Formats: sequence, structure tokens, C-alpha cells
Amino acid sequence: PYAYRTVGTDRSNTMKTELTQEKLKELIHYDPKTGVFTWLQNRSDKVKEGHPAGCKASSRGYKRICIDYQNYQAHRVAFLYMTGKWPTNMVDHIDGNPSNNKWSNLRQADARQNAQNKAMQRNNKSGHIGIWQPNGRNQWVVQVCGKHIASCPTMEEAKAAYHKAATDQFGEFYRQKEA
Repeated sequence: PYAYRTVGTDRSNTMKTELTQEKLKELIHYDPKTGVFTWLQNRSDKVKEGHPAGCKASSRGYKRICIDYQNYQAHRVAFLYMTGKWPTNMVDHIDGNPSNNKWSNLRQADARQNAQNKAMQRNNKSGHIGIWQPNGRNQWVVQVCGKHIASCPTMEEAKAAYHKAATDQFGEFYRQKEA
């Protein structure tokens, strides 16, 4: 009774199908202002109409929704719900919060753009993404996406060089981060 699109077979030669917007909207309501998904139908003894759909999938905070024994990332489901199509690239959370699935917080991004909007790694010693100081040197090295941009005598000059290069390369996807 539901609309699925055939997408080929899996290793067991079982026909795989992909969730469509039509079926999704029969099962789930998505509120683009809050980013919350709720069930429109009873799904089991425990999952009832009106209950929140989805759960936290990992320690990284991304939510997932299980529909007919298939897990989907909630931010990708939001794209299908709103546009009728699955995103062709990655989905970036503009504010960096993987649990915030408000429509205004989601945008398609390629891998480099998405990586630019990630949080700073815990092992970062300089306190600034793309800036590091080689042992025994009085210079700060600036890199964007592994490409050497500059060597600067002060942290302030290094921050300015990184900011300019990252803004030129990533535009709206560049988000300044400090420790």
C-alpha cells in the first residue's frame, strides 16, 4: 500500500526499496520549526501515534529513525520530507549541533564543506583549527585542508591568515572555532 522506489538488490538478492516522501508523510509528521518528528500511526505496542519518532544514534548526537526495519538519519529524512528528494550530498548542521534538525539549521554540503563546519578536535594544542607550531620553532604554520597557507611569527597573524584563506575557500560554511 505504500509508495517505495526500487533501488536494486542487496547481497542476498533481495529487492531493496527506498523510502519515498509519500510514504514518509503517511507515517511521520516533521515540524520544520522545531526539527521534531512524531508518529502519525501506531507502530507497535510501545510506539503510538503522537509519540516522538527517532532516537539518539550515537555518542556524536545524531538522531536516527527506524521505518520498516530500516534506519535513516533524521537530518536526511528531513530533506526527503521537505523537498521530496534525498539529499545528493551530505547534510550539514549549520550550528554544529547534530541533534538540531530544524529545517533552518540544515543545508546540503560536500565533504570538504561539511568537514569545515566540524568541531575542533580535542587534541588541538594551539586552540585554533589549521594552526600549529613545529617543535623548537618560533613560527606558527597555517594550513587549510592540508595545504600550506603561511608561516607566521605570531598567533594573531596566523589566525588572520587562516581566517582569510578559510573564508575564501568555504564562504558561508566557514565557522570560526576556538578552544
